[in-house]
Amino acid sequence: CRVDPGPLQCVPNPGRLLIDVANGGLVHIDADGERSVVGWAGRRDGWEVEGLQHAYAVGLRAAPDEVWFGGPLGINVARADGTSRVIRPAPQRRGGLGGHDVRAFLRDHQGSVWVGTESGLYVTRPPTSPFTTLRRQEGDPTTLSDDRVNGMAEAADGTLWIATNDGLNRRRGGRVERLAAETPFGGAFSRAFWRVLITRSGEVWVGTKRHGLFRWTGRSLTPVPAIPRGGIRALLEDREGRVWVAAGPSGVWRGQPGRRFETVAAPADVAADGLFEDAAGRMWVGTDAGLLRYDPEGDRLAVVAGDEVTSAVWSMTETPADPGALWVATVGGGLVRLDGASGAVERVGLAEGLPTESVLTVLAAPDGTLWAGTTAGLVRLDPATRVVTTFTSADGLQGDAFNLMAAIRLRDGRLAFGGPGGLTLVEPTASLARRPPPVVLSGFERAGRLARGTPASGDTIRLDHDANAFGIRFAALDFRAPRQNRYRYRLVGLDADWQMTDGTAPRAAYAGVPPGRYRFEVVGAAADSPFGAEPAVLHVVVRPAWWQRGGVRGGAVALTLGLAALAGVVGARRRNAAEAQAQAEAVEVQRRLAEGRERERRRLARDLHDGPVQGLYRIGHDLDALGRGDGSAPEGVAELRGRVGEVAGELREMLTHLRPTLARHLALPDALDALAARFARQHPEVVVEADYDTEAEGADVQVRLALYRIAQE
Repeated sequence: CRVDPGPLQCVPNPGRLLIDVANGGLVHIDADGERSVVGWAGRRDGWEVEGLQHAYAVGLRAAPDEVWFGGPLGINVARADGTSRVIRPAPQRRGGLGGHDVRAFLRDHQGSVWVGTESGLYVTRPPTSPFTTLRRQEGDPTTLSDDRVNGMAEAADGTLWIATNDGLNRRRGGRVERLAAETPFGGAFSRAFWRVLITRSGEVWVGTKRHGLFRWTGRSLTPVPAIPRGGIRALLEDREGRVWVAAGPSGVWRGQPGRRFETVAAPADVAADGLFEDAAGRMWVGTDAGLLRYDPEGDRLAVVAGDEVTSAVWSMTETPADPGALWVATVGGGLVRLDGASGAVERVGLAEGLPTESVLTVLAAPDGTLWAGTTAGLVRLDPATRVVTTFTSADGLQGDAFNLMAAIRLRDGRLAFGGPGGLTLVEPTASLARRPPPVVLSGFERAGRLARGTPASGDTIRLDHDANAFGIRFAALDFRAPRQNRYRYRLVGLDADWQMTDGTAPRAAYAGVPPGRYRFEVVGAAADSPFGAEPAVLHVVVRPAWWQRGGVRGGAVALTLGLAALAGVVGARRRNAAEAQAQAEAVEVQRRLAEGRERERRRLARDLHDGPVQGLYRIGHDLDALGRGDGSAPEGVAELRGRVGEVAGELREMLTHLRPTLARHLALPDALDALAARFARQHPEVVVEADYDTEAEGADVQVRLALYRIAQE
């Protein structure tokens, strides 16, 4: 019955009336065999939908062409085009609906849909999201054979080939066909596929997880014997029609269709993971240890940016928004930009806004933005501004983690990313602009404790001078992924610039704030929205103590200046005395170090003279005696005696350097003349001339030793 406008009017209806909370209207379902009509009370138009169930408690006009119905078995979605789908409870899956009995719907001002069930409250992105996710549905052969999507390829007619861990799939016209594809080797991985390539001639190449490379004949798989059995990590057809194969530890292979493949020379001990041909026709290869580029003249792969790109690389791309640059996804090093002209490397990581530095895949959208699959969500990067936006399962993705090889740009401009939870199709040109969420103040802390009451925007907090340590808590009213909300705050009058934090720590803390009047401002943003323009505001007044006020402060300043002047004079005298003492102590330390070094040199010289040198003398005498015998001395004794003499001479020379007795007992010029003469004997090709300053004659022994050591060096 309708009461507004006009008097009470009742409309006979054979179905159950449902409240449409989106626009306040009433929706009914009229059952007619296998098809039902979804209509609006008081209107004659409606949607004829197939396969719609009828036991519902609540409804929601989620979009102009879509109505959600909730009941004991989950959510049934009816569309204006006559199709319907079921959102079944999936509490075991991350991002799945956890409750069976759906009892309430609500759309908030951010466009999120809240679902109340018997087991709790859930929130999801509206169906107007630019993301569409495909998953396996138990008992439905028109869905994926397995949620674990590894790789994709698109045929000329728009057919999307999908490689999964349990089968090969084709998607045409919105329906999935599961192919009877299985490797002839059998075993646990006979239906595990990693890569698909469709050449320009229409040939289909399939890379497996364990059994190597195959060709699809239309009914079965035929192995390519030239490629070693193992995991095929990348397939690519270059502009010359050659097929390139990245086969992990087996390296990179290349060949013409129908001809034998050959391996491409590369640095040793690298596993080939990714392939990319840039706009200039250069071939790039990602490996477990960085980036390689094919050199056609040497017919080999060479390391590129070896010092800067050392993480595993599985994916690369170019974008029209940044011509001449190669963007590289690295597992552990974030996104890397390699400048084609200069070779300069720029890294985009956690500090620049990425949710993780484990970037697995990267694609360029038609509008020039970069989209990257990571282990913590799907990232959109604007190359011009470096603004990073992160999307997660809360936005309707297959999950928060994506797979290393599963990314492809389709002919219609959409992007496809696969992961362990299915396949997500992205409409990058769809409107992704979200209204920034409002921010509220959620608490005020005094001395580390939460004060009673919650301040409202515009309130004023007054503090005494000794209570000038405080904290302010805040929250953005976007509940899809609260930990990914972002905040920008400042205390005007103290902070020179905006401070940043996120949903893991939505709080600002200050200590030792001087007396004065301050204005605290905070604005917020969701993971996929800009910052708001209107901040939440809190005025903070720190009252001065009695000695901090005007008159008292003036007298205190004068007294302080006088005391400071007196203290300056006393302090200067103390500093001069301390510096003089420190300088004297430093000189004494240097003198003791020099004496210690000389003592150690004399000890070493004495030990060498009394030990090894004397031993060599004895060996020399024994060899001399052996050579003067009855002529039966072994051959080579004389040569050996000469070598012993040479070693003894070298040791004597070392003793002279270690223990410069001349510098101790002779005048310094005489000691230096002897040093020069010895050097001239050793190097007759060098002419040595010396000139001395007689003022050094009276120097003490430490000074003479130091000068002698300098000349010796």
